Amino acid sequence: MIEYGTTSTNVRVPICCWMDFRNPLIGIAKKRAKIHYMRRKGINLDWVAVGKVTKNLSKNSKAKPLQIVRTQIPLVAANGMTIMKSQGSSLPSVVVHVIRYRGKNSNNKTHEPGDRKITRESLYVACSRATSLNGLYINGKFTPPKAPPKDDAVSVEMTRLRDAPMKFSLRFLQDIPPEFVKIYFHNVQSFISHIPDVICDQCAVGSDIMAFVEPHLLANDQIEDSVRNYICDFRDNCRSTRNSEMALVFRRKEVNTTSARILKYFKPTGHCLFASLSVHDVTVIMTYKSPNYSKSEFVQHLRSLLS
Repeated sequence: MIEYGTTSTNVRVPICCWMDFRNPLIGIAKKRAKIHYMRRKGINLDWVAVGKVTKNLSKNSKAKPLQIVRTQIPLVAANGMTIMKSQGSSLPSVVVHVIRYRGKNSNNKTHEPGDRKITRESLYVACSRATSLNGLYINGKFTPPKAPPKDDAVSVEMTRLRDAPMKFSLRFLQDIPPEFVKIYFHNVQSFISHIPDVICDQCAVGSDIMAFVEPHLLANDQIEDSVRNYICDFRDNCRSTRNSEMALVFRRKEVNTTSARILKYFKPTGHCLFASLSVHDVTVIMTYKSPNYSKSEFVQHLRSLLS
């Protein structure tokens, strides 16, 4: 409960916050000191007063003394949510309420502890929201849950997965043998800004062809020699200002390709483009569609190009 008072100019301001703590040992001295005031005001005797705190934030200087004083009720805003709602969240500070509760069919509307306790699964979800042990707080008496039975479905499946691990292999472009033609395609969103990133990307410089959409290039941008051992095979500049309309293609010097060609379709709501080139008698088509361009029209253009 917030208790309000008035200033000398008759402005209503908060002067105290009365908190109901479940632990009766919290705020004993405060309650004793204000017992007569609480009785006179009709305030619940179990509540604890959290009054204003004044802090001097000043850094005095001999030349210009400056006084900065802040007065406030020392409370930090917090959010409460159910355990189900918290799934997927990562929180630096978490208070997990583990006090027993009453079943959903109970008519008891009080805050007294009930006869149902939090399940093992819910307890795991709640406690694992905290990003560190220092940020995990338990409200109530914590009773470690029993270990799951041997026939528990989750335990059985985890044992099966450990005994039969998945064989996973992932190869990058630089790991693929040179007899394969390797093509790197990326939405770069400003090639000039990301030239250092492209040069350091082993997948990019390990490819035979690098194709970029949304390069945001203008006619006076000098980028032909920006990537070592690569030739700028094709570039299409923006019409006036830097935008997402065009494309850029590099090829390794020893790779032979036919000149790339590009088809562009513009509408008020967006645009799409198709860049095609041939490598070793294989035609490669790279496409781009802006978010608001019609998907059906984009597919129609692609089918027409393939036919």
